[in-house]
Amino acid sequence: MQTPQARSLVWLRDHGYICQSVEKNAPFPDKFSRPCQVCGTVKMIPRKQDLFGFCDIVAFREHMELIQVTTGANSANRMGKMMAHPDVAPNVLKCLQAGAKVCVHSWYKNTKNRWELTIRPITEDMISIETRALVATELADSAF
Repeated sequence: MQTPQARSLVWLRDHGYICQSVEKNAPFPDKFSRPCQVCGTVKMIPRKQDLFGFCDIVAFREHMELIQVTTGANSANRMGKMMAHPDVAPNVLKCLQAGAKVCVHSWYKNTKNRWELTIRPITEDMISIETRALVATELADSAF
């Protein structure tokens, strides 16, 4: 069974993109295991970590696209995070301002039990006003 990310990579390549998965597995402490009684270390488990907090795939054709991949059921949650989360939305906005296109690939099964892709672009005006003001202030402060 293919993951949504694998399906998106195939779809992108079939449509002429060069693309690569950019999420990585990073070790995090397992909050359910006890520290070692001898040395105090905690068991580490791998957790997936997206590039800039939102990007699973980087794709190029005539432009660069930064893509978050998810299932149809999680699409609204992922888009909300990208548009308003204080650790993620500024990164999305900066990527958009730098000329990248940002979108969400949502995979769901249609009535014929086949996987179908919905592509939802993220634009600057979709980012929360608070985030846009914060990024504008950061840019003004860093201008030399």
